[in-house]
Amino acid sequence: RQMGLPGEFIGGIVAAIGIFLPGTFLIFFVIKFWDSLKQYRWVRASLEGVHAASSGMVIAATALLFIPLDNNALNISVVIITFLLITFTKIPTPLLILAGLLLGFIV
Repeated sequence: RQMGLPGEFIGGIVAAIGIFLPGTFLIFFVIKFWDSLKQYRWVRASLEGVHAASSGMVIAATALLFIPLDNNALNISVVIITFLLITFTKIPTPLLILAGLLLGFIV
């Protein structure tokens, strides 16, 4: 922020690279020998740990995003309805995100 718009732009690019580059490396380089890796017990055990850690990080991110909101009926109902829509319907998640964005502009 202190570096102005160019600093924010560079920061956004660096953040995007940091988020997407590891997954891209996994897709392009590890997928070729993934089936042979899954045969090892320590790889399967580490995947269980990765799954648990990623679930915890999603829960933590949800809590961090919800804490600054006012605890009123509208915010809580939006969270509950969104969770139910994602869990029990086949509506694509990006469509729900766009609907939430439009609803946020309207409300």
